[in-house]
Amino acid sequence: MRKVQVLSGLFLLAIGLVAGARWIAGEGYKSKGVEVYFSPGGGAMDAILGEIRGAKKSIEVAMFTFTNSTLSDALIQRSMNGVEVRIIFDANEARGRWSKARDIDKDDSKVDARRIEPELEEGSESEDSARFHHKFCVIDGATVITGSYNWTRGAEERNCEDVMILRHRQVAAAYRARFDEHWQAAKPNR
Repeated sequence: MRKVQVLSGLFLLAIGLVAGARWIAGEGYKSKGVEVYFSPGGGAMDAILGEIRGAKKSIEVAMFTFTNSTLSDALIQRSMNGVEVRIIFDANEARGRWSKARDIDKDDSKVDARRIEPELEEGSESEDSARFHHKFCVIDGATVITGSYNWTRGAEERNCEDVMILRHRQVAAAYRARFDEHWQAAKPNR
């Protein structure tokens, strides 16, 4: 597992350097197995939607803040078409007024959603110090969507964000293993 982490880290670093150079020039990046998008206006949400709509078997989402109706509707639609969809929300963010945690797993949806309250680090004085701050998605155990981009309208329309799509089974396996660890600790969303 350590070897996969080191190789994945080096791979991401190399891609990040190339993408960073292109970002300075105002472009995204596409190559075999890797795509990089930026927002606002760089195609980030469309890229995420394309991956969700192309899912055949499974989608796992670990998301800190999730308020984007277009993305939640796409996940619900895929679940209704037989794709297994699991989502973990940060418990504090899920209580927010605009959070999609409120309606992503309604009775007519087949989305399985949970919330997680990360444990406080030893010596922490405030519950606000611990967050489930992940922003990643695994599609069909083969593709990872990750980056700074929360699944919100603000991320798409106002914030300077990045999205990286990695088509690499070993990287996807590492993310899925981490998702499964959190899934076991998470509580039902309802």
